[in-house]
Amino acid sequence: MLVSNLLTLLIIIFNVSNNCHSHVAEALCNMNYGNQTGYNMIHVWWYCMLKSKYTSWGAIFKTYIGFVIILALIIGFSRL
Repeated sequence: MLVSNLLTLLIIIFNVSNNCHSHVAEALCNMNYGNQTGYNMIHVWWYCMLKSKYTSWGAIFKTYIGFVIILALIIGFSRL
């Protein structure tokens, strides 16, 4: 039982820390992109947020509506 729980925890940690952002950051570091080697997941996410372009207002809405709904639920339930 303990081994199974530890294995599950390791899989969860791997999935959280090993995503597309980490792979892109690793590639940028390996290529020495922009003469920098200190890229990480947060840098990649931040560049995506600042430099991305949307195709329409609907695309912006669809991107952020889930976050807005969850945030509204958290705020709503925290006031109870």
